[in-house]
Amino acid sequence: MRNQIVIGFKRAGSRAWLLLPLVGLVLLTMGLGGCDSTDTCVDLVPPAIPDGVSTITGDGEIWLIWNANREADLAGYRVYSTTKVNAAYEPVDWQLLLEVGTPYPNFPDVYYEPDEQGGRPYLVFIDRSVENSRDYYYAVTAFDVMGNESRMSTDYAVDTPRPEGEVTLSSAAADSSHAAFDFSEGEPTHAGDLVTADVIYDVVDGLPLLFAQTPWVEIQDYGYVDFDVASWAPEFGWATAGWVEAIEGHSYFLQIVDGESLNYAKLFVESVSATQIVLRWAYQPVDSLPELKLPSAGLPPRVSRGEGSS
Repeated sequence: MRNQIVIGFKRAGSRAWLLLPLVGLVLLTMGLGGCDSTDTCVDLVPPAIPDGVSTITGDGEIWLIWNANREADLAGYRVYSTTKVNAAYEPVDWQLLLEVGTPYPNFPDVYYEPDEQGGRPYLVFIDRSVENSRDYYYAVTAFDVMGNESRMSTDYAVDTPRPEGEVTLSSAAADSSHAAFDFSEGEPTHAGDLVTADVIYDVVDGLPLLFAQTPWVEIQDYGYVDFDVASWAPEFGWATAGWVEAIEGHSYFLQIVDGESLNYAKLFVESVSATQIVLRWAYQPVDSLPELKLPSAGLPPRVSRGEGSS
């Protein structure tokens, strides 16, 4: 006996039974679900969820990065953002921030990197609508030519932009009125200012030095590390003497207790002489957040952190 399947249904208060050969049912199912040259197929399958979502911190800007999708019918991406979280600190109330189509047009602040090293291509979006010291959450979706949209990326990113700049300080011996720097104000101050001065430049016995001004400011030499690579202030390693030698090409981290707030900063020595020092600086005004990285010129390097910045 051939295999059979029994399908039951009710009609007008009576029960009827229909016996169909299993092979026939399979053919029927294939006919209903397939497409041939005379059919119109409807694509209801969305693209894969974008992955590799990460950020790089900037001054009044955030660089959002994600891996490119591989679908042949890919039509573009949508970037969602929010500044709101629920009681569990999960982002809520997502808002559409950007929609960009493929092939990628000359769209302001959107860049496609084919990754010539053989890895996956990726995209970069620079969000310049942000404010320093505020948390921003991002998620990305992909959509195809039929309008099917993927779910939001599960590795959403959160970032907090912060101020940065460049300053020239005089050595305290040459001009004490411009020998110190106040990170919270972003400007030079007097070396004798014990309230706002965070770091002082001076030359002692011919040796250029950076001094942590008060007991509530700590400093450490991070070595020959580029300013853009020095991303997160470390937890340990602060100079016990309260000062470090100022060396051209070195980066430095500072930990500053300002009242009840704990803040972090970094410096990079552009040039140094007996009379002055030129410094790049960045300051994180968010309490206890050690994130300090600024994107370098051009496309940023790949980053692996999903939630948060590097």
